[in-house]
Amino acid sequence: MPGPFEMLRYIARRDAALNALFLTNVAGLAISGGLAPFVWRSPSAAQWELMAVIGVIAATGQLFFVRAASIADASLLAPVLYSTLVYAAVFGYLVFEEVPGAAALTGAALIVGAGIVLGRAERRTPI
Repeated sequence: MPGPFEMLRYIARRDAALNALFLTNVAGLAISGGLAPFVWRSPSAAQWELMAVIGVIAATGQLFFVRAASIADASLLAPVLYSTLVYAAVFGYLVFEEVPGAAALTGAALIVGAGIVLGRAERRTPI
């Protein structure tokens, strides 16, 4: 069964990056939109501005990643994706003064370790 990188690569090679970006975000909107009525609180004007900035940055990053998936191997992209764990921990500390607990560090180590093992196994597998 193909993994998420292979599925993304398949889609990215057969469809425009903007279409792939649109479809994945529509799926996310459908899931989160179904839950929103139960937890929604109206954001302030400043929060709307921050959400707009975050949306532009996230969409740009997704677009770049979809494009990268169309031209690079999953074993090359996986470490880049897993590096977001480090960035999340750094920003969490700098912005919220949050220190990752033992469970978060253990989970991160398992994810990174599995990525390394799978990346090495994929490189050894003949095509």
